[in-house]
Amino acid sequence: MGTYFGYSTDSQTNMSRTLLQLRRGLCAATRPTSQLTRRWINYGHDMHKEMLNGTAKVSVTEYDEGGFVINDVNMRGGVALFSEIAMLWKPKRIEEITRDHLAVFTVANPPVEILVLGCGERINHGLAPELKELLKTNGIVVEYLDTVNACATFNILNAEDRRVAAALLPYDPDATPEAPETTS
Repeated sequence: MGTYFGYSTDSQTNMSRTLLQLRRGLCAATRPTSQLTRRWINYGHDMHKEMLNGTAKVSVTEYDEGGFVINDVNMRGGVALFSEIAMLWKPKRIEEITRDHLAVFTVANPPVEILVLGCGERINHGLAPELKELLKTNGIVVEYLDTVNACATFNILNAEDRRVAAALLPYDPDATPEAPETTS
């Protein structure tokens, strides 16, 4: 048995094995669990790196007919998203949106320049004219998209550090508000 920098070669070998096992475990723990998750997490930025640096941006990692998974937090129903803040949003359909629902986007600081409106299953330009005018007078451009494409658009624009917000309506407004069952 020889020595290497003050350690016996046996203890160095054991330490190398332990470090390799820890590294493998860490890589496996940060690996996305499904193809859909992998597609969303790698959509424009490295979420794990940002989380470790304390600069995690809001990102839609998954969705289903009744809600969204935002930065690994299951949120059922509609959501309002900003660069670093996600919150539940009451409207389920575009017709239910009122001036009060849009107020959060008009008073944001820094000001929102683009509002990505996820309209559900299909694109719907049915926002009331007075609400369109409210957003326009506050310098907010509205991008109407179906909810699936709105998720991806928000992720990309937010990763580019644009002044973007999203109002995402559930894909199916009549879906039950309970979280989906998990399989173990």
